[in-house]
Amino acid sequence: MGMSASQARFLSLTARIHDIEYQAQTLENAKLSLTNDSNMAYDEYCEGLNATTYKMKVVSGGEVDKVNVTFAALLASGNQPYHPMYILTDSVTNDIYLPEQVVNAINGKIPENLETFLQLVGTSYVYSGEGLNAAEARQKLASDGYADYWTAVYYQLAGYTDNDGKVYNGHGMISVSNYSANDTEWIEHKIERGEAILNVMEATESSVGNKKVNIFAERNMATDTNLSMETDDLTVIKAQAEYENKMDNIDQKDKQLDLQLSKLENERNALKTEYDTVKELIKKNIERSYKTFNA
Repeated sequence: MGMSASQARFLSLTARIHDIEYQAQTLENAKLSLTNDSNMAYDEYCEGLNATTYKMKVVSGGEVDKVNVTFAALLASGNQPYHPMYILTDSVTNDIYLPEQVVNAINGKIPENLETFLQLVGTSYVYSGEGLNAAEARQKLASDGYADYWTAVYYQLAGYTDNDGKVYNGHGMISVSNYSANDTEWIEHKIERGEAILNVMEATESSVGNKKVNIFAERNMATDTNLSMETDDLTVIKAQAEYENKMDNIDQKDKQLDLQLSKLENERNALKTEYDTVKELIKKNIERSYKTFNA
């Protein structure tokens, strides 16, 4: 191989070796990124294993069962015999959370009398879709035992003066969408972030004329014997499946990167051998040329 050809091949080998080293570094960075992905997947897995949800006791057919706590479930509890009556209030304004159907039905304003409120609640929310008129809905609320809860809610909203002349101020209202009302995460986030306060009816202590008024007081979900925090089995199963799937994908990618690195290393070793050979050849050519010019 002549001097010029050797020089050209030497430069070509040098460029290719540098290119391989750059590719190898890029692949090593990709492997490091996979390590980070693996750590993130593990953290998400641990979070899933620790997932809990609020549960509430319900009595159905004489048997005690548990359901996930949602805003809708809390309201339904107040409509059932032997179940606590709950309301949810804003921690700052003390406004009462109400279903959007009720807020829309009363047009965001407290009716002047209880009867109108009960009729609107019955037709728009409790018996929505049954085609009952106002009088039928109100009568059905009473016969089904739902009227007591909504009567209590009405007086919390409207305020009242009891027979002893003590004035109880009313509260504003906050609309809760149907989606949020049935979402377990919505109510958990509201309470855990301190945005909402759970209240339960503790006694019937005051009366307006001949109407008894239920008194609600703040209740800690952690100490309410009707409520409990339990492991969310569905979330745990989902977390395990997702973790295994992610780790399998990461393992496959890692193997592919190792294979590419191995190919690059083999090519680099072969090129390095040729590189050393050409380098030695160039060195000898230079030495011969030097001797020729100094002869």
